[in-house]
Amino acid sequence: MNNYNNALPPGTVLDSGSTRYVIAGVIGQGGFGITYRATTQVMVGNIPASITVAIKEFFIAADCERTRVANSQDTTMITYGPARERVAAAMRDFVAEANRLRTLAGASPNIVCVNEVFNANGTAYYVMEYLDGPSLRDYVNARGPMSESEAVRVMMPLFNAVNTLHSRRIMHLDIKPSNVVMAGGPGSMRPVLIDFGQSKHYDDAGSSTRTVGAAGLSDGYAPIEQYSGITRFSPETDVYALAATMLFCLTGNKPPRAMDMNVNDGSLFPATVTPHTRAVIARALAMNPAERTPTVAALIDDLTGISVPPPPPPAAKRSGNWSTWMLAGIALLLVGAIVFICIKIFTDANEQKGQYIVPEIEDVTDAEQPEKPVTMEEPAQRLVEEAEEAEVRSGTAPPLMHTYNFSGYFQDSTGQQWPVKLTANTNGEGRWGKCTYTNVSYNIVLSMTGSGSGDTFTFRTTDKGSDLTIRITYTGEGTWEGTATSGSKALTVVLYE
Repeated sequence: MNNYNNALPPGTVLDSGSTRYVIAGVIGQGGFGITYRATTQVMVGNIPASITVAIKEFFIAADCERTRVANSQDTTMITYGPARERVAAAMRDFVAEANRLRTLAGASPNIVCVNEVFNANGTAYYVMEYLDGPSLRDYVNARGPMSESEAVRVMMPLFNAVNTLHSRRIMHLDIKPSNVVMAGGPGSMRPVLIDFGQSKHYDDAGSSTRTVGAAGLSDGYAPIEQYSGITRFSPETDVYALAATMLFCLTGNKPPRAMDMNVNDGSLFPATVTPHTRAVIARALAMNPAERTPTVAALIDDLTGISVPPPPPPAAKRSGNWSTWMLAGIALLLVGAIVFICIKIFTDANEQKGQYIVPEIEDVTDAEQPEKPVTMEEPAQRLVEEAEEAEVRSGTAPPLMHTYNFSGYFQDSTGQQWPVKLTANTNGEGRWGKCTYTNVSYNIVLSMTGSGSGDTFTFRTTDKGSDLTIRITYTGEGTWEGTATSGSKALTVVLYE
């Protein structure tokens, strides 16, 4: 059994001001904090339910102590002497990073969701979704090394998650198998990146906004430059850690330290790994940062052969031209489909033949393109396309269904916020398809019916005994605002496309 020094005992109550949490046990403890499993009561419609959350407490073990408050069962964190300023600055960073993570709720299903941040017991806490599953390290240790196709399927969502972080100028700086939880069960496994204790945010000039440097790193997953400290926004640092994590998935072994890494060593990779994937991982593990894959988007490009731009910043401006906006959405869906198909071809070919045939994508002019024979299928396809275009021009074509992916929050009168997601399908002309509401904090998913058109929508559900109505109106700049009502209760809603 682990002996967690200074940890709050089971049964301790933490009150955020809006929610009471009861500590059930310790999940883990590091130099900068303690993570607990806790329970709290929520209402699903009119039905009370107990849910499990994870709570991280700021507690620097080397500088802090816990003492009981006089005439009370409560405790408080204390520090002494010169450590006080250092601890106070580190706590400010902790709260700032937690609030920044809270803004990411819903941005990626593969980044742990933060619900609220609060002060108690002389320190700071933030509440996260509780992920019930093994770490990627334990998952591989129990099952053995992954096939190449499985490693690609597990790592690709993590690549996209870190790409999202980098688009917000956040670096994780401690990506490794033990900081990835394999949430869910068979058929619905979801790798989720956790533990942002070493993460840093960088301003537009590339400098860290953190006032106290976090010097922790993990041998085998940290590039060589991290041993002397990362002072500038440098995505290639996280790229190295992602590649090292993928190498662990393929081998089941912890990678060598950066100074001992030899990407030309034939024994580094299993014999079943194809030359293409070996080359991609080797480039991402280059000792010299200037020779390393520079961004996560470039890593995805190298692996799949498809260029994937970084995700846009939140609340991007919404075009007022409906047709342009719809065409852009269709184009994005096509890009996603192409990436999926390429990965499927890429991985299936390995399992069937032991090698991949990766087509080269070149940027050539029309004059450089070789002539190719015209088949009967090509003129037939052109006829179909021309007929479809004629239907659109005449107004006889069936309306296209558009999918809205909203993410944002509910807010009560005290300013307390709860991250939520809302997915809705509509053709913009009164025909509605599936609508789904997700409470990100508590992982509650409800089916809803939608109505309305233009810039005002209403969603209603009585699913699972709930009684929830959401009304939103487009207010510009990709933002929708309105109210959520359940019985006599009303909350403010802010959602972003």
